[in-house]
Amino acid sequence: MKTPSPSPVQSLGVSPLLGLAWWSGRLARLGWLLTLVLALPVVAQPMKAYHQWTAPFEYHGPGREVTDGDVNPPTIRIGILASLSGNGAIYGQAMREGADLALAEINQRGGILGKPLELIYRDDRNDMGENGHQTVRLLFEDKVWAIIGSVHSGCTHVAARITLKAETPQLTTVSTDPTVQMIGSPWMFRCLADDRSQGKAIADLVFSKHGRKKVGLFQQRNRYGKMGGKTIAQIAEGRGTPLVFKNFFVTDQKDFSEQIALLRQANPDAIIIWGLYTEAAGLVRAIRTAGSSVPIYGADGMVSPEFIRLAGEAAEGTIVTYPFDDTRNDPVTKRFIETFRQKYGKAPDSFAAHAYDAVYLMARAIERGGLNKARIRDALAATREFPGVTGPISFNEYNDDPREVIFARVQGGRFAPMKD
Repeated sequence: MKTPSPSPVQSLGVSPLLGLAWWSGRLARLGWLLTLVLALPVVAQPMKAYHQWTAPFEYHGPGREVTDGDVNPPTIRIGILASLSGNGAIYGQAMREGADLALAEINQRGGILGKPLELIYRDDRNDMGENGHQTVRLLFEDKVWAIIGSVHSGCTHVAARITLKAETPQLTTVSTDPTVQMIGSPWMFRCLADDRSQGKAIADLVFSKHGRKKVGLFQQRNRYGKMGGKTIAQIAEGRGTPLVFKNFFVTDQKDFSEQIALLRQANPDAIIIWGLYTEAAGLVRAIRTAGSSVPIYGADGMVSPEFIRLAGEAAEGTIVTYPFDDTRNDPVTKRFIETFRQKYGKAPDSFAAHAYDAVYLMARAIERGGLNKARIRDALAATREFPGVTGPISFNEYNDDPREVIFARVQGGRFAPMKD
């Protein structure tokens, strides 16, 4: 049987009574030190946008030296995840229109690396479970070199975890949820301003520039509305101007009597709507029909010609963040709008424009990186001032697009960018 090791006191040949005194003194000194530490003032650390990350999203794996897949395929495949059916189909279809236009132009010019570009569409139906299934199919059945998508931020989250494991570049053109990039994946990119950037810009405009004091929030009961609403509520609280109410409306809602009653009861100086344009248009129309002239502000989910069509005259005066300025005096933007009208017989919305830019961004990254996913990722991360139809596109160290948020006001049945 092994003999237990003596204590520090026993090894010195000290009696048990003196040993007890030794340990008591030691514990007393530790207690004094603990009291001193607890008494020290706690200094709050400044919080940055991505405070949990101390380094850029970099890739340090061996992928740049690994041959992955067919290096001489008949076509170069890019996967597109979108809600082509279900309650997000209108956004997925707009994405497809913009992406298909870019595809036709790229192939007309000779494709990528001397081969035709092929877009493989997978419908996630705006469902996170289905999104996971379709992401796996794109990666392992279709063997795409990169993925664009998805629409629903929850779906984009699911895909981002899979593309991280599969070490495949992914670019979202729609999902504005800030937590998409908090995964910390070096493979995940976003080419539009997130909810945090939009929320801060809206708060600055509403509370500082326009001097509103009593502001209410109507938010859609989906991930977009919840995350965006949470962001603006936190910012308002931090500024010392908390929202006077927060209220949810649901997808496909037609009766807004609950929201109108709350509006009359609270009597706010202004309201913010964080939702998608179909339901937001119905809410705005109901507010104006009820006789209220309260100023209305909204986020990018409302930016579509369909919002103005559905809301009619009630849309006039609504102020929104404006991710796609179709009045830009830029030849790239003008040509895109003209070509889109010729092909589809209508004006492009933000969803189509960002998808168009995304296909060109991915195509250029493949041209520069070659048929190697890690090098395609590197080329995408190195993007600076890409001349997109939505404006110059760059990616910061967290693979986000740090572009400035601009606003537009509905005037004369169209979105008119605000210059002030």
